[in-house]
Formats: sequence, C-alpha cells, structure tokens
Amino acid sequence: MGPDNETDFTYLDKEYDDFDAQSEHWDDYGQEYIKLSTDSFRGSFASAYLGRDVSVHYETMNSAMHCRVGCAEELIGFGVSLGQSRVAANGIRMDPNDVIITRPGSELELDVPSEGAAFLVLAVDLGTFKSMVGTDPGLEHLDPDSRKASVVRAECTANAIEIGGKALLRTCARAPGIWRPHSAAGAILAGTAAALALDAGPDTARERMPDGQSAAVVSAVRDALADMEEFDYAALTAATGHSPRSIQMAFAGRLQTTPFRYFRAVRLHHVRNVLLSGPNDGSETIGDIAAAHGFGNWGRFTQLYRRQFGETPSETRARVKGRPRPADAA
Repeated sequence: MGPDNETDFTYLDKEYDDFDAQSEHWDDYGQEYIKLSTDSFRGSFASAYLGRDVSVHYETMNSAMHCRVGCAEELIGFGVSLGQSRVAANGIRMDPNDVIITRPGSELELDVPSEGAAFLVLAVDLGTFKSMVGTDPGLEHLDPDSRKASVVRAECTANAIEIGGKALLRTCARAPGIWRPHSAAGAILAGTAAALALDAGPDTARERMPDGQSAAVVSAVRDALADMEEFDYAALTAATGHSPRSIQMAFAGRLQTTPFRYFRAVRLHHVRNVLLSGPNDGSETIGDIAAAHGFGNWGRFTQLYRRQFGETPSETRARVKGRPRPADAA
C-alpha cells in the first residue's frame, strides 16, 4: 500500500545554520528548539514525501538542544536515533534498539547532548498504518489511538526503519526521477509492518520507562523554572523537594549544563522568539523586551545573546524587518 498518485512525490534536502529555520522544515510537526550550547549551529534535514500516506525524514544537528515536538493529528511516527549519541526522549536515554513512537496528537521532548545527534523518522497516515498492521493483540503496546509518545525496545523495527529509510533517501538523492514512489512506499511499509510483528513476540518489544531519578529531577525543575522570574536555588528546592546538589548533578548528567545556564538559555530564546514574531513598528524596544525577560544590563545581555545565537539582537530584528504582521498577512 502506498500513495494513490504515482507522481505525488517530493524530495527535499537542505543544510541549515539556523536552528529555528530547521525546526520549521517539517510543517506537520510543531517543533520548538532551545539551543543549550554556544557553538555555531550546523544541521541538515532531508525529507522524502511518498504521496499522501508516507514520508521519511533524516535530521542532524551538532549542538546540545532541547526539542519539543507536537505531533500531527493524522500521523503516527516511528523514529530511531542513529550513531553513538545518547539522546533522551521523554526522559529515557535511547539505545540503538529503541524506537520512538509518536502517536497522533502526542507530544515529545528530546534532549540532545553536546556532540549532537542524528534521527531517522518514518511518518505514516493513521489509516494506512492500521490497515498494514491490523489488530494483532501482540501489538497492543503500539496502540495508535493512544495520545502519547513512548520509547519501545524493538530491535527488528529499529533495524527496518534505519536500513529502509537510509536506502530510500539515498535513492531519492541519486536518481529521483527514475523510480516509482508507490512501490517504494509499499516496500518500506511492508518491511516495517513485518518487523513490528516480529517484535510483538513474548519478551521482545516492551515500552521503556524513564531511567533513574535524574529524569524526574530535571522534569520537575523545568516545570518550576517556567514559573520563576529570577533564578533561585532555595525556591527550586522548595518547589521540587530536591537539594541544590541533586539538581546540579541531574542537569550535568542529563543535559551537560547547569540549571542556571539552562534557565538563562530559555530566557534568551524567549527574547529571540519575540524579536522574530513581534511587530516591527518600533512600539517596543529591544531593551524593553530584554528587561521584561530578566535582562537588565544591556551590555551583558547583548554579549550573552550574541554568544548564544551568533548574531546581535538588532541583527535578529533586522532580518525580519518588513515581514508583515499576522493581521496584515491575512
């Protein structure tokens, strides 16, 4: 089974030095990236759309990132982390035999370490997925109607997605005009469905849970930081019940940064988002925006901003100057 239209095929392959632009590559998934390291960002995104039902995506990034992904209502996704990088998905450090399953309407949080990461994702229309997999009771842990994202230990499926996805994207890049997307979509779906059936056996596929207390500590601290106007260890301890030392160790182990640097990076991203999306009529100065997010020292703020994003706040605003406001674009 594959796309109804043999010519309904699109292949995109692009390199990025702007993580915001890369996060917008996949329109069906509302992605938000928070860059945690100060090195220059380099990434890439290749996508093959095989009609309306199936698409394959390969993404790389070279920086420590926190990524939030909101999944489309009509798609179910299967993702694998490639290479040796220990990416954490919803608090679970992934192994090579793990598969991220994003169900329609689910949300996913990814923590990418400082060495970066590479992902391969197969996205399938929900109806197509159900027709391929059927109602095998052994696949209950893959229930597509569950509105959550999870990590499943499924060696056969992980291998099928990696091998099939890489082969398909290589074919697209080398000779996109001489092959049939209908056949390619059917082949990769059939291979994935067969692998899922093999992984459904006893003691084979199983859903993994967040490993260790550090995942819970980081999650609790993130929630507390979202409500804080100023960084304060005493307030974090009161809100989470964890000592400053426990908090520091959890962030160092899982995110390779400190809680304060994470807090500051998030605030810098908030400023940048306002600069990129707000009106450019001069009604609010950059200094006003920075101060509203806790940056009272202009010189220090611009230094931190440039180190984080590779450009000054004024350069960010200048890049979008003249962009119509939402009301004007309607």
